[in-house]
Amino acid sequence: MKRSRVAKLILMGSGTFLLAGCSDPSPPPSNFSTLDQCLQSKQFPEEVCKQSYEEAKALYEKDAPHFGQAASCEQQFGAGNCAPVRSSDGSSWFLPAMAGYMIANALNSNDSRQYNSNLGG
Repeated sequence: MKRSRVAKLILMGSGTFLLAGCSDPSPPPSNFSTLDQCLQSKQFPEEVCKQSYEEAKALYEKDAPHFGQAASCEQQFGAGNCAPVRSSDGSSWFLPAMAGYMIANALNSNDSRQYNSNLGG
């Protein structure tokens, strides 16, 4: 599997994108390397950071390439760039390290932007 596909899987980690029906475009999504980085940024409520991270992690563990041995993973993604994963049934495998996740800023409840209508009157 190519690195570009893995990067796409990692970056689309959050299923929380929303489409807005406003003429004013939504701000771009925020990218975070770790859950702690999201929490420390104070851009989103703690629950949004945690939920988005868990969604991204689950999608990553499901869709990222799985390797039976660390050496196989590191051959493709480089030394130190793979992590062991153990499932609840006790099986284990190696995945390329998760680079991060993103959250759509449309979810930001602290967003103080106002949308004005130009209907006249």
